[in-house]
Amino acid sequence: MSGWEANLDSFDLAGKRAVISIDLGSAVVEPVQSALLIELAEFLITKAQLIRVDLAIHLPNGGLEWSLSNLIGLAGLWATSIPPATTSSRRRFRSA
Repeated sequence: MSGWEANLDSFDLAGKRAVISIDLGSAVVEPVQSALLIELAEFLITKAQLIRVDLAIHLPNGGLEWSLSNLIGLAGLWATSIPPATTSSRRRFRSA
């Protein structure tokens, strides 16, 4: 491990505040998964001597906006992974 990950256990977080928000106010999470995540988060909070704070987090539903922003990355991926169209493939596409 290198970079910031190598030093993860060297930070003194005692007294810092922590919030547990499994669904960020809008995601759908299975109850069993939610219970497990809360249990693990509480363990980490205790281990790091953090102070748990109850805070309601509500991120907006980002259906269309998130989808559109993802298209930028997909366009870059497609540009490098899909070979350019040939004359014969264009002909086949038009006749379909």
